[in-house]
Amino acid sequence: LKPETLELADTSFIDANLKRRFTDRLFRVDLTDDVVRELGTGIRFVNLLVLVDHKSAPDKNMVIQMLGYMVRIWEHGIDNHLPVIPIIPWVIYNGRRPWKVARSLAELIPITESWNRYLPAMEVPILDVCRLRDTAMAGDPILQITLILLKHGRSPDLDQILRHLFRIVASQLPVDRVGPALKTIRAYVMSVNPVIGEDALQEIMNEFWAKIGRAHV
Repeated sequence: LKPETLELADTSFIDANLKRRFTDRLFRVDLTDDVVRELGTGIRFVNLLVLVDHKSAPDKNMVIQMLGYMVRIWEHGIDNHLPVIPIIPWVIYNGRRPWKVARSLAELIPITESWNRYLPAMEVPILDVCRLRDTAMAGDPILQITLILLKHGRSPDLDQILRHLFRIVASQLPVDRVGPALKTIRAYVMSVNPVIGEDALQEIMNEFWAKIGRAHV
């Protein structure tokens, strides 16, 4: 793939029932020239379907739900006289328990080997954020903040994590992105954390803003 070509694609055609189950992002990304030649179909890009799953426990039927999502995308293409584009699925999961249930249709639907040719083969890679090492959360500051919040958002020790996040915001984000980042952090923490209340969060944010003020003096 050519990651520098990554761009958001429209998913407004996905039905409301599926949208209630997932937070989705559908991307279009170009293929490298050697892959285009290997495919030999004239298709020069693929879709990357990313689902953020906030379930507190693994869902054994996730693969079927994902397949339904992919079928809707293909049907939309057919209805609009577009070629059937490959879709690469990916699930970001931040449940408390490790993901130990089915990641593929083969695991979910028991069949004999002689039946393999009659059923679709599909395996979904899962990024289990809560099992991801903190040291692996590097790179772009927004990506760091997102992964850290997904992993530690429910933690009773979130106050210390928030101070770390605010240091990232203060030191790595341009001024015009600080406000939106803080607003997003506040909204997420208030929606998932049962311990940090509005007053405690505001106190930590006030502490952060004081440090920002001193930094600009």
